[in-house]
Amino acid sequence: MVLRLRAFRMLNIIDEFTGESLAIRVKRKLNSIDVIDTLTDLFILRGIPDYIRSDNVLPAVLMELMPIRDSSGITRLPSSHSMLG
Repeated sequence: MVLRLRAFRMLNIIDEFTGESLAIRVKRKLNSIDVIDTLTDLFILRGIPDYIRSDNVLPAVLMELMPIRDSSGITRLPSSHSMLG
């Protein structure tokens, strides 16, 4: 029996106020489309948040979220070069 260990990625989205886990997505490769799909699903189910913080944001995700921010009133989005807190 050959055991192959493969790396995987996890996207965890947590409500920092309540500590509730809102979404967990696990795949071998997560790309910006996966992140945007998960966020838009949450926006539809739970409404658009006032604030989004990320410790590792992809520039492609940031660019896709800009129109949502402009039309929805999200006050802060993460920058592609720093962590907001």
